[in-house]
Amino acid sequence: MSENDHEAQRAKAVEIAERHLKAMNKKHAEALVKGVVRHALACGARGAVIKRDDVMKRVLHVGQHSKTYAAVFERAQAVLRSLFGMEMTRLPNKATSRAKKNQPKDAPVQRFDFILRSIVPKKETEPFINANIALNRDGVGVPKRTLLCIVLAVILAEKRKITADALYKHLEIIGIFRQSSHTIFEKVEDVIAEFIKDEYLEKLKNDELSNPTSSQKTTSLAAGVDEIIWGPRAKVEFPEAEVMQFIAKMFPESDAANIEAILSQVA
Repeated sequence: MSENDHEAQRAKAVEIAERHLKAMNKKHAEALVKGVVRHALACGARGAVIKRDDVMKRVLHVGQHSKTYAAVFERAQAVLRSLFGMEMTRLPNKATSRAKKNQPKDAPVQRFDFILRSIVPKKETEPFINANIALNRDGVGVPKRTLLCIVLAVILAEKRKITADALYKHLEIIGIFRQSSHTIFEKVEDVIAEFIKDEYLEKLKNDELSNPTSSQKTTSLAAGVDEIIWGPRAKVEFPEAEVMQFIAKMFPESDAANIEAILSQVA
């Protein structure tokens, strides 16, 4: 099924759901929309994924209002965009999920998981890292988010994939060592594993590359990891063009020609 077919199918689902929604009491319908908005904002505050199944269970109460899902989602999306400058953005499939299902690399997205992200235009002069760090009240998330920006930049500069060993060698340049406890991150392997769990990074194991039917999953980088790539959340939250500009600014002007050559190969 093509992307156009999926869009037509979605539009039809919204049309049918709108009929069910309009048949309801107006205040009740508005309460459902507000419920989805609150759920999305709560997930966004925690950095959690918004799952369709959770919306159906916690807001629409499966069996009662499930037929209104498509319309309620669209209305909630409109509220988030107009009042909060946010939107629920669908996450793409994982590369390993595609391999296990034997789907072509350019297969249309079938996933029903979303993340809440800002649609407010960033200032052109705003530094890449500053614009992409979620400032927690206690400041805990800041160092990890900064490290994530650096890791994503390294992976992109390495033509979108890198081995675990090569990644840690790059991190040693900025004083983060795999075998030593860091003053901020403590064990960096645990932080990288957290990025994988949160789908900012994705690992491709040797057995997953050679055996698409393998169901083995782990967030440990210690055994069998072949390559690390950007995960679904990184692809949504971090525009490659901005990361490329960030990479270029990390190097002195004397290296500009070399960096431009690297980025031209990545693009």
